[in-house]
Amino acid sequence: MSKISVIMPVYNAENTVGRAIDSLLSQDYEDWELILVDDGSLDDSLKVMREKTEKNDKVKIFSQSHVGAYAARNLGIGKANGPYVFFADADDELLPDALSVMVGQMGETGCDLLTCGYISVNKKNQIRKEISAPKGEFTGTEIRKNYTKWTADSDCKVLGSCWNKCFRLDIIKAHGIAFPAILRNEEEVFIMRYLEHAEKIVNIPDLVYLVYPIVLADAFVRLPEDFCEQVDLFRKERLHYAKKWDCDTKDARSFMRDLTDNNRTIYSH
Repeated sequence: MSKISVIMPVYNAENTVGRAIDSLLSQDYEDWELILVDDGSLDDSLKVMREKTEKNDKVKIFSQSHVGAYAARNLGIGKANGPYVFFADADDELLPDALSVMVGQMGETGCDLLTCGYISVNKKNQIRKEISAPKGEFTGTEIRKNYTKWTADSDCKVLGSCWNKCFRLDIIKAHGIAFPAILRNEEEVFIMRYLEHAEKIVNIPDLVYLVYPIVLADAFVRLPEDFCEQVDLFRKERLHYAKKWDCDTKDARSFMRDLTDNNRTIYSH
């Protein structure tokens, strides 16, 4: 078996982190480690984390002052033992066979990046929506040359959030790949940085994750005061890779212009 490191940043998640941890403890795959990073929570998140994982030597808990999820994930990367890495959120859940599916596919295909299906649950009315795409294998060049296809037009997005993807720790560490010091869309920037060095990407339709998207009204409350500046930093990262990958197509330019006019900017879960 190959170990998979699950990294979970936690901030003021006392009502959900226990459920998230339970979903990992009930996995049908045994060779894992959970790296919990408390990002200066003001509630009882740390207490819940300790109670749920007491005497479990597969779990490591770290604390830092409140900086942001990006810093918590970077700390987790530094503590991970891999060879595979999965980033989970403290208000979601892994499906019971998530780790066995991901580790199995990473080993079988030898891919650098694995993207999987997931279930989105509306917090307001509890409507469940299964989101996946057919099994497929792609080269890094294909993805880099037409990233808008994999962001806007794909059901199971290569770019976007990290929680439906499995990464290789050796690629992350060999190239010093880290989450950027921004508070919005930092996951997508991390994925772009990773895709710079990924040569084999595999998509599978298997559902591995249960995500509870942020309610739009709650998202507005959580926006940082320098939200526009944060979006600008993200757009600069996107433009950097659009130019570097020579994918400055009409669709790419349109996507860049429209980025702040839809929910993609708000929804970086």
